[in-house]
Amino acid sequence: MNGIRGYNYLSRIPEIILASTSPQRRHILEELEIPYQIVSREVDEITGETPKSTVLYNARLKAEAVAREVEPEKIILAADTVLARGEEILGKPADTEQARAFLASFSGNTIHAYTGLTIVHRVSNSSLEIVETAEIIFRSFSQKMIDWYVGTGEPLTRAGAFGISKRGEILVKVIHGSYSCIAGLPKFSTMVLLNSIFKKAGISQSNFFPPLNSGQYEDIE
Repeated sequence: MNGIRGYNYLSRIPEIILASTSPQRRHILEELEIPYQIVSREVDEITGETPKSTVLYNARLKAEAVAREVEPEKIILAADTVLARGEEILGKPADTEQARAFLASFSGNTIHAYTGLTIVHRVSNSSLEIVETAEIIFRSFSQKMIDWYVGTGEPLTRAGAFGISKRGEILVKVIHGSYSCIAGLPKFSTMVLLNSIFKKAGISQSNFFPPLNSGQYEDIE
């Protein structure tokens, strides 16, 4: 399955490989008007000692699995996202009761989303990675609201029994950070890494992306 091929001022951007079948990640690349092709491989994901180490390891694993199977000049983008309560990583609920328990613990409280990104380009021997974090502050909601949300079936397929890109957003009071980080592909970090990898690959940057040389991103250049 292919994404859009790019148009307007981005028409010269080469097609990248998205190492994910996530509809949310596809949608975000399309919003950025970045042409892509999907090549995804099953990997044995891990739960590491911290949320940050977990998403970095898994994103790297996904990118490397695809890199071994595609042409070396391809640019590969992989991502991994987890929800965490402190340092506790919240996996997919085993059943509806666990989903209800997760959601009840979120009511009026705060959790964090971590998304790790890895970009690989074998020809230039380049591999870049970054982690972005967002804070989610939930509304106080009733057991009836929890029962309704669980009844939609959505929480059973999502880590932590929560996904922001569909109905789950109505449970959220405030976000500190980017919506796209929580959805699985932070736009700012994606643009920073692509901008840097294109430079390393010798691809002209004229008008592709805005200047993004600040703060924690300077060491990627």
